[in-house]
Amino acid sequence: MDTAAYIERLLEDGGSGLSLPAAIRAQAEIVPRVDPVVYRNESTSSGPLSAEQLSFYEKNGYLNLAGFFAPVEVQYFRDEMKRLWEENSRSDRKEVIQEPESKEVRSIFAVHRDNEVFRQLSRDPRLIAMIEQILGSAVYLHQSRINYKKGFTGKEFYWHSDFETWHVEDGMPRMRALSCSISLEDNVHYNGPLLLLPGSPLPRSNVFMVYNSVENRLVAPFSGQQPRPDYIATRE
Repeated sequence: MDTAAYIERLLEDGGSGLSLPAAIRAQAEIVPRVDPVVYRNESTSSGPLSAEQLSFYEKNGYLNLAGFFAPVEVQYFRDEMKRLWEENSRSDRKEVIQEPESKEVRSIFAVHRDNEVFRQLSRDPRLIAMIEQILGSAVYLHQSRINYKKGFTGKEFYWHSDFETWHVEDGMPRMRALSCSISLEDNVHYNGPLLLLPGSPLPRSNVFMVYNSVENRLVAPFSGQQPRPDYIATRE
């Protein structure tokens, strides 16, 4: 469905919340969420997540699954992450994002497409089973990247919500998607940016993947802009 048809359908239905594209709003406003957090259906109870875990996710919007991957798996991903960082340290590929001043690698996008180790990780049945249980459908990968953050260096990341970008710039219709962040070092309160506390120079890194419901595929961006490149927002 193209954007014009989507907007027409929403207006006919008396669209509300973020179902109504941000591009046609007169001014910025806080909009109540209208989509469910957990898309429950007849198969919800048969997934790997317990009823308690689903309720926690529904209430809090996240799950922290400590020890989900075995130490040997984490080390395997860390070794590959380091290899990619060294391989791309002087790369001019569009998928490689550098810190504006130091020019060190900050993020590498589309690792599920360009790297076999992280392609396999993105398809890990243990992950997919939980994600499909939450979203209530089959899923595909909207975006993947590795984030590198060295101590005392790099730009900050301000508080933000991802869906607005996916909706306005990528054309994601609804909030039927979730982010999966796999920590490859300890990610704790004292090694985040701009915190002048003991431990703040410790590095942190993660593999970041966005899974979208196949029933929520992208349409044209609701901002009227050109779509973002495929390595940021998968369209096929």
